[in-house]
Amino acid sequence: MARVKWHLAASGRGEELAGLLHYERENPGAFSVKGLRRARIELPGIESSSLPSSVRNFNRSELPVRGKLLDLVWEDGKLVVKGYAYIPNVPSATGKRSLRVAVLRRQGSRSALPLRLRTVEEPRATTEAKGALHNYDWSGFEIGIDPGRLRVRGQWQSGTWRLGVGIPRPGGMSVGSITKNNAGAAGHSYTRVLDDGVRLVAGFDRNRLKLTVDVVPAEIESQESDGDTLTITLRSRVTAPRASSPPRCASTTSRAASPPTCRSSRPAPAATAGSATPRSCPSPTSPPTVSPPASPVSTARSSSSPTAPPAAPPTARSCGPTSTRCPTGASWPSSPTAPGTSPRSCGPSSPSSTASAGAPTASWSSPAPTPARPSR
Repeated sequence: MARVKWHLAASGRGEELAGLLHYERENPGAFSVKGLRRARIELPGIESSSLPSSVRNFNRSELPVRGKLLDLVWEDGKLVVKGYAYIPNVPSATGKRSLRVAVLRRQGSRSALPLRLRTVEEPRATTEAKGALHNYDWSGFEIGIDPGRLRVRGQWQSGTWRLGVGIPRPGGMSVGSITKNNAGAAGHSYTRVLDDGVRLVAGFDRNRLKLTVDVVPAEIESQESDGDTLTITLRSRVTAPRASSPPRCASTTSRAASPPTCRSSRPAPAATAGSATPRSCPSPTSPPTVSPPASPVSTARSSSSPTAPPAAPPTARSCGPTSTRCPTGASWPSSPTAPGTSPRSCGPSSPSSTASAGAPTASWSSPAPTPARPSR
């Protein structure tokens, strides 16, 4: 209305300005708001089309929500908030057809909880508005808040929730808070214990209603004074231990060589006269040891002596890092072991290897020469 008075004074429209001042004395702060897409002011004796749009149109901040808390009660496990809310000078719906919404917003988060709002008749809203131009009797509401919905992912967490009420208006919707009353239970904080160490506090911040979930680790139950001794009794909150999950092992590739495995071997053929002395299975890292061939004299003696005892089989060397010995009749494969692959395994003995006196022995296959790699 102040913009309209200044515009009339600057335009030289004195008669209209005098009528507006007389209307304002009879109805202080009261006017009509019209419009569908844009909210504009309507004043008696002044054509709204004669005013520029910057003077007659309202913005969002000029149409705030006026709400007041009347009572806080606990019914059937829910916190019931009773009060009224309306937009001044905006005609409100009559009866229970009012299209209003209520929502709880968590401070510091985008999470919001829509609430069910029930419209009730509240004549005190019109009485406290102190204006005969509009009727706000059906601006009362009742909102039931289930405290179980204030859990975060199924658990109690400390946090602050603010209650907001949205009311439709020309050009959109206005959302506002609920202020406290100066008398009764609506003017003081309300505390309710929800769980062990968890309580709900309905308080006020700058006269605006807020709900706070407090999760306290310990509470003082009592205190006693005996002379110079002060005894304080504390009660700590009981928390259920969380099930510890087994540690996850990262998949790693082990470069350690696995113990050698030996394949099934066939019995070595019978020893013949003049055969070479059987060789044992050496270590994978040691060079092969070749026994010199027997001389003709020793061969003749062994063949001519019918009662000569058979030659004892040589002792097999260790095959691999786990000191596993190659069984008799098995030999190492000829190809060397590449880095990062499985170690060499014992295989069946070569047909060229023989044992003396028919005893099965192990033979060794010489590995293929590996070309030297150039140094980097």
